[in-house]
Amino acid sequence: AQGPEHAVSGGAVCVCVCVKCVCVCVCVRARARECLFVVVVVVAAAAWARSALYFLFYERLKAQSMRLAGVGHERDLSPAFAFVNGAGAGGLAGFLTNGLDMAKLRLQVQRAALEPTPSQPPGAAPSPRFHYSGMAEALRSIVRHEGALALFKGAGARVGFFSISQAVSICCFEHFKQFYASLLRPAPPSAPAA
Repeated sequence: AQGPEHAVSGGAVCVCVCVKCVCVCVCVRARARECLFVVVVVVAAAAWARSALYFLFYERLKAQSMRLAGVGHERDLSPAFAFVNGAGAGGLAGFLTNGLDMAKLRLQVQRAALEPTPSQPPGAAPSPRFHYSGMAEALRSIVRHEGALALFKGAGARVGFFSISQAVSICCFEHFKQFYASLLRPAPPSAPAA
């Protein structure tokens, strides 16, 4: 969980608390609905993009694993395949969506007029370090001012986190899917008593 963050957006002050991809935001003053909308949309966009890519890559890797192992059904794959496929898909999805996560984070923590820049004399009015109105503008600004590679700053940590977390979660998912499927399968018909 991350601590409270304060963002200023056209007079609206937001206090956001993020736990994974759920963001609770309380906005006060003018344009409060806009503030809440921007935060929720940004968090959802980043999470949805990563999840969509993750499941796409996982299913492709699972199909490749079935061919490699020579099995006809996914239930015949060993848990090691699920772990490796989950780690690969999670890491790849995390890497490709790193720029979205960076833009999301900057939108959440922007302090447009709260912090003075180091180059300003004492007592001068603070100027914003960055101010974005949405995800697309944040992405464009990062690329324009910092270069396209800046979208991948911190990608190693994100890849490591999502590789491990997705590997463990997909192993549990596949295991329990098989377990509950075996419980729910109808029993074979018994032979009539003679």
